[in-house]
Amino acid sequence: MAYKKFKNTRLFTRLKELKSIFNELNVAVFLVDVNYRIYDHNEKTLGLPGLSLKDNINGKICYELLFNLKSPCEHCILKNDTSLEEIYRKKIRVSLIIEKEIPGNPIPETTYFQKKQYAIRSFSGEYLIVSVMDDVSWMKKKENEQKQNEKLISLGTVVHTVAHDMQNPLLGLRLTLQTMRNRELSSFPPGDFTEKIALLEKDVNKLSKIVDEIKNVTGSKKFRLLPVRIKPVIESSLERIMRLTDSRINAVWEWLVPEDIFVMGNTTNLESIFMNLFKNSVEAFEDAGKVLFLNIWVEARIKKLTLAEKNRFHNRNWLELIIIDNAGGIPPAIIHRVFDPFFTTKRAKSGTGIGLFHIHKIIEDHEGSIDVESKGDYTRFTINFPIMENTGETL
Repeated sequence: MAYKKFKNTRLFTRLKELKSIFNELNVAVFLVDVNYRIYDHNEKTLGLPGLSLKDNINGKICYELLFNLKSPCEHCILKNDTSLEEIYRKKIRVSLIIEKEIPGNPIPETTYFQKKQYAIRSFSGEYLIVSVMDDVSWMKKKENEQKQNEKLISLGTVVHTVAHDMQNPLLGLRLTLQTMRNRELSSFPPGDFTEKIALLEKDVNKLSKIVDEIKNVTGSKKFRLLPVRIKPVIESSLERIMRLTDSRINAVWEWLVPEDIFVMGNTTNLESIFMNLFKNSVEAFEDAGKVLFLNIWVEARIKKLTLAEKNRFHNRNWLELIIIDNAGGIPPAIIHRVFDPFFTTKRAKSGTGIGLFHIHKIIEDHEGSIDVESKGDYTRFTINFPIMENTGETL
């Protein structure tokens, strides 16, 4: 009798309307309790890969049912050590893109979802997690198409730049050979023949350098990662650059980590990173000609990870290296392009625009990351490497 009376109330009608709206939402929405059990869901949830409209999923463990996992999802808001009440009170939100393979397809296919999570409090006072999953595969497809188009544009730029860089030395070779072919060997004045050979050698070396740098960047050569003491690598790279240049360089060290800290790496490739960075600083300093001394600051510290980074990097410790110079800075309009292949701000006769791209590639091969910032005459590179906890034989 009480239920019949309740059915006739405006509250019951309103609840039915809200339930209807809930089911008509064009995104999957499901509520999960503190034990990861599905408390309620809308009809769109049953359209997720692996489910059907006939399935009764209430009471099921969400990560087992939806993601075929044996433990909670890596980025789930419930994995935080914070209580549901605190998540609700502090209005903590999680938003990320996740991948989900479609089961049963002969050709593997991945669907991309934007997953959002936050806490609510039910009428009974129970705290629940709302999970919203929106299929954004179409967006990912457009992003991939855009990336492909950008690659084609970059390829065109690379081909044009390589052709331009090779044109001058090839022209020099042709003119020098033509001059030598039109004259008898005996007719060359003393020293003139040697000079012509030196010009040929210079142009051949220029072509060889361009080819070698392209091979370094595009090559797929694998190298073994072993524990490497990073500080001596940086020190020796800077010392070599200082010996090879007449520029006045001041080096300032702020090493806030143990002297013998190790990273997993390849010594030769790590040296290439720092040699290129320091060489770029010197060349930019000489081109700018703004200050009397080039100052290079090298800082090292343990990177402080956010909660999301701790989950992503599996609680590994990371070394953060910061290299700053006062060599003239990078204009804001082009700083986003410095890691692009064949992009250079140097004068036409120096550099091929491969150095920073090559650095970026090596650091990625070391499972690290690199970022750049610039303000005024100062440029700051921030490099992160995973720290090797147990040291061993160095490479």
